[in-house]
Amino acid sequence: MAILFDVDSDEQYDSNGLPHIASKSFTNSFFYHHNYTNDNFWTFEPGIRFNYYRNMEISLPKSNTSDSLDIAPRFSIRRQLDFNSNVYFSTGRFYQYLALETEVYYKTYDNIMEYNMATDAQWDNSTMTMADAFHQGKGQSFGVN
Repeated sequence: MAILFDVDSDEQYDSNGLPHIASKSFTNSFFYHHNYTNDNFWTFEPGIRFNYYRNMEISLPKSNTSDSLDIAPRFSIRRQLDFNSNVYFSTGRFYQYLALETEVYYKTYDNIMEYNMATDAQWDNSTMTMADAFHQGKGQSFGVN
């Protein structure tokens, strides 16, 4: 891997190492997506992300501050094959910055299925149903990344 670093300056840098660079920047993002289900089998999820980045100060001589607004569309599609299987495709435009980001998230889940291990050894087709083998419920997740 080669790292190229070219600075138009009278400053002298050690050619065997990289110079120390300190910068102050501001990053802000907004993301929106929505699920559309046209029947019990197909789910479409278009989305869009706006990334705003501003480099406010950098410690290299003759360097300028900069800012950018990136628009990153996203799209996914899911096809339910049967009760346990899905096929999923997603695409989008993604940008990466050298910045520390914090993300707060909250998500709710409906129709969570959990297998009841107690029915494994006692299964009887004549008296038991799928509701005996699976627990169904709701859930949520939240946190900070």
